[in-house]
Amino acid sequence: MRSLPLIGLSLGLLAGIALSVDPGKTDSGVGPPTAVPPAMPLGPGAAPGPEPSLFPPGGIPKLRSGAISRTEGPSQWPRTGSGLGPQIGAKPRPPSPEEAVLAILSREARAGSGFGPTIAAKPGRAVAVSRPPRNWIDQTPAEADAKSAGCMDCHTTTDAHTMHASPNVVLGCTDCHGGNPKRGLTTFDAHVQPMHPEVWTTSANPPNSSVALNHESPEFIRFINPGDLRAAKQACGLCHSDIVERVGNSMMNHGGMLWNAAAYNNGVISVKNAVVGQAYGADGVPLTLNNPFKPTEEETRTLGILPSIGALHRFNLSQPGNLLRIFEKGGFDQLSLGIPTLDEPPGKPERRLSPRGLGTLNRTDPIFLSAQKTRLHDPLLGFLGSNDRPGDYRSSGCSACHVVYANDRSPTNSGWWCKYGNQGLSFSKDPMIPKNERG
Repeated sequence: MRSLPLIGLSLGLLAGIALSVDPGKTDSGVGPPTAVPPAMPLGPGAAPGPEPSLFPPGGIPKLRSGAISRTEGPSQWPRTGSGLGPQIGAKPRPPSPEEAVLAILSREARAGSGFGPTIAAKPGRAVAVSRPPRNWIDQTPAEADAKSAGCMDCHTTTDAHTMHASPNVVLGCTDCHGGNPKRGLTTFDAHVQPMHPEVWTTSANPPNSSVALNHESPEFIRFINPGDLRAAKQACGLCHSDIVERVGNSMMNHGGMLWNAAAYNNGVISVKNAVVGQAYGADGVPLTLNNPFKPTEEETRTLGILPSIGALHRFNLSQPGNLLRIFEKGGFDQLSLGIPTLDEPPGKPERRLSPRGLGTLNRTDPIFLSAQKTRLHDPLLGFLGSNDRPGDYRSSGCSACHVVYANDRSPTNSGWWCKYGNQGLSFSKDPMIPKNERG
């Protein structure tokens, strides 16, 4: 009996809630309008205005099947239950081309295909391209090991499996050095022998070898140094052909600025642009370097790009460029071949050129003579370094820079390489390379 008041109270609350719900707005998603519109705040001394209305003027339209008639109430009245705003009088404008493209892109993106929008042109048919001929860049590790089998019998440990630190480079010893990799051969049979063994007495680079490389076979030059520019096209050039070509035509190789500055400043030639340089082929013949792209005069003037550089002339084919040198202090005997006297004081020649005309008695120009005798093999890549003092231990060609030599023990100049000293000694892991030979 005590629970009856509670039941009555619950029924009363439910009835109140039901009475507050407008049956016409059920499931519309909009709550019922308030019975009394909220009062608007008035300023001091202002007269109360008309009561605000929640509905548009003209009365509340009648609901017919969930829509509003165009003839009843204003046309701006929202359509019930449609989720859209009021109708507008003006017709919608057509989309611009940019908007149409964006709509297509958006529709393609929503399609879930994972591909971009379709294109107007159909994709062309794939053209079958034949692969280039197979070479030793594409060889397998087993094929490369076969080219090092006999070498590894003696050279059991090396610093790297190839000249390259990357394990992705697959090369055998003979790919770069040549020689014979068969097992069981003697050193004489496995190695390429020099044409002048009196120069190459040890495995080290000989001191003051000067132009000795010009008198050796290309096979021997490749064997001792695959990076030499006479052999680099066969060794390094298969992968680095563009770099090898550029280095061969670079100032590091021909040194045209040295020869021509000396010749112009001493009156041998009358032009400032370099005309001669130092470059040699695999057989030791002097080369003329031609630029594959002919530069303009402006490029030559501002950038120093030359159309070509000729080979150095033989000294006995040259003639004095400065005729006034015939008045230099001379000796009692005529100079037959232009070879300077060894015991004369520097800068004070005892022999003049010649009091006779050009081209007689083999009178030569001292600048060409000095150029031919000097060859400047230390700063250029055509020959080995002098390999007889600190700073001049190096090889030739690409190896002059890419093979580090023990040249400087200063941490400032050599960094962590300074620990190897400056005497050109080897610190290789290869047990066959002597560690007490310089060069």
